[in-house]
Amino acid sequence: MTSDKIIRIGGGSAFFIDSALAVPQLLEAGVDYIILDYLAEGAMGLMGRLRMADAGSGFPADFMDVHIGPHLARIAETRTKIVANAGAVNPAGLASLLRARIAELGIGLNVSCIAGDDLIGRNFPDLPAGLTSVNAYLGAFPIAAALGHGAEIVITGRVVDSALTLGPFWALAVSRASFGSMPSVTSSPASRAFSRALANPTLLRGPSPSSRRLPVVGLV
Repeated sequence: MTSDKIIRIGGGSAFFIDSALAVPQLLEAGVDYIILDYLAEGAMGLMGRLRMADAGSGFPADFMDVHIGPHLARIAETRTKIVANAGAVNPAGLASLLRARIAELGIGLNVSCIAGDDLIGRNFPDLPAGLTSVNAYLGAFPIAAALGHGAEIVITGRVVDSALTLGPFWALAVSRASFGSMPSVTSSPASRAFSRALANPTLLRGPSPSSRRLPVVGLV
């Protein structure tokens, strides 16, 4: 790992059927974080259709089958942190599947799921019927909060593209105690909710003590 003032971030995926080569190469290169960006507007619509067909779906299968699932043991060995928007329209579903796989392998990796971006089913009467996905774009702060509370794999739904990289930088640059005092963090209701999440984390036990469930940070 690098010093406490420099972090190395590698891009493991730029769309949801990207190459399988990047993640193992980055793990051996010794990066601190691997980020995976799966989503675009068209992908969100596709993932929404998958969820309509199967409520347990709604996320790209390659995260578990190709990019991260096959390398979980090595990720645990290197302590490389993973930040991915692979949750698409069902981040909780993917996080649950991931925790189950980690428990099966008997390894210790803490998983955090960031939710709150999905607006389907909310009370928005002006939305037309039949939409497959409606999402608010979250930012870097909830990712930083999850990392600050010990998450080693962070699963999000729809976030702005830059959040995947900025989240680790925020987690490095600002301590938990000083987040809430920064005007740039407390300038909006969503950011104030983020600050409250930092101040009052809820740690719940996951499938095993070595794979405990970390806070769900949902900003709406």
